[in-house]
Amino acid sequence: MNKDILTDLQNWFNNYVNSFYGINEVLTRNIKLKQIHTTHVCENIILIAKSLSQSKEQLIIAEIAALFHDVGRFKQVAVYGTFEDRKSENHGVLGYKILKESGVLNQIPEKQAELILTAVKYHNALKLPDKLDKDSISLLKMLRDADKLDIWRVFLEFFELHINDRHSASGFELPDINGYNSEAIKNIFNKKVVLVAHLTSLNDIKLMQLSWIFDLNFKETFRFMIERDYINKILASLPDTEEIRRLNIFLHQHVNQLLREWINE
Repeated sequence: MNKDILTDLQNWFNNYVNSFYGINEVLTRNIKLKQIHTTHVCENIILIAKSLSQSKEQLIIAEIAALFHDVGRFKQVAVYGTFEDRKSENHGVLGYKILKESGVLNQIPEKQAELILTAVKYHNALKLPDKLDKDSISLLKMLRDADKLDIWRVFLEFFELHINDRHSASGFELPDINGYNSEAIKNIFNKKVVLVAHLTSLNDIKLMQLSWIFDLNFKETFRFMIERDYINKILASLPDTEEIRRLNIFLHQHVNQLLREWINE
């Protein structure tokens, strides 16, 4: 594995994505959104991998996994007009199929290719499969953290846009109202990830993303989350209720407790 192979795969990816441009303006905006997201996830995973002292080959594998993690999104939005898996296809599985059918990974050793394919297939799974090997789990955890870091950025920008300027395939077609689902709040107080099934409004998406702090794997991810102030920014965009104020305190207590534990390690 070397940088030349990475460059070849980057060229394939860019050519594949470019094939979706120009069909119509709405699709183009959604394709661009995911292409930019991919760039940021690649940057994030390199930072996380370096913090874990990964080898040069592991860094390349991690970047390839990030490059292809959302490759299914482009066909998904082109065919179904949405990024919502429930109303189309599981984009992780779709990406896995696209990579297998294209043969783009045939130029790299089979073991490394399987690592990447597994990461793409399961990067969006609610829970990781039980029978994965250590290397697959490590790569998946890095990818899932890198992905979350940029999804926070994407949605904070989305929420700030006027409703007419928002990317049509994002937002789960949910109403932008003041309320939120009490079940989502309960999940967070129980330190559980909010489920897609609990999403009834855009505020529920914000709650789901706040709950991701219970599904992060590495100190470096937490450091970036705090440095970029994602938690405070999301909380500030939620209704100013007593329940949300209690949630604010609860989440910051959780983060501060983790920081104290890491300092004492």
